[in-house]
Amino acid sequence: MTLKGFPAGTPLAAVQAVVQTWAAEAPPLQVAVARVTIFPEPFKIVIVQVRKTVVLFHALLRLRNLAERRTLPDWPTGTIPRVEEWIFHQSVAYCSLLSATDWSAVASFGENLSIPAAACSIHEVEIAAFDEGQEYSGGSYPLGQNG
Repeated sequence: MTLKGFPAGTPLAAVQAVVQTWAAEAPPLQVAVARVTIFPEPFKIVIVQVRKTVVLFHALLRLRNLAERRTLPDWPTGTIPRVEEWIFHQSVAYCSLLSATDWSAVASFGENLSIPAAACSIHEVEIAAFDEGQEYSGGSYPLGQNG
């Protein structure tokens, strides 16, 4: 589940320090799927939306505040939703290379897909890092080590 992203050029060590501090104080997170949906153009991403809870909201708020206090770079104002508007989600398919016709078919399929109820408890978070088009692990951190 995506909680926070940082623009290209953000030092991985700085992100790791923020996440390590945040994770130590964050409780295990309960996650329940809500539905399959999309982020429309220009993003063209199929997602599984996660139910917003008070605990998830506060975890996101604390992570963003900690990153801001540590002066990590952020996206330009208006490009990322405010905490109150954030859609908790797991990205399933990035479809930016699809034609308009193919994207329309994928979007329609995704938004009409019914999925069974599912939930889990997350006890560890991982940083997904991207360099030169390649994704790799930036480290994993257990939740709730300080409380």
